[in-house]
Amino acid sequence: MSTTQPTESRWVIRPPHNYTHREPFLRRVNQHLEQVVRDGVDQGTGVRAIRAQLRRELRSIGRQVEGELATGAPGPGAVWTA
Repeated sequence: MSTTQPTESRWVIRPPHNYTHREPFLRRVNQHLEQVVRDGVDQGTGVRAIRAQLRRELRSIGRQVEGELATGAPGPGAVWTA
């Protein structure tokens, strides 16, 4: 079940750790982020721009994971937590 944490006077839903702190999940995230870096380097993107892209990707993955685990367990079509 998801838990909530107070953050700057608002509540944020946190995904269950048993889906996000597992080797397959962490491996997928790592491989995806490494590909983002490789793509940036291949395109001649600067270090700061790659760093910014990595931050955007992590935020995006976080939002997708929250959606996948909205019911407390991965639903059909889950990508990150499958």
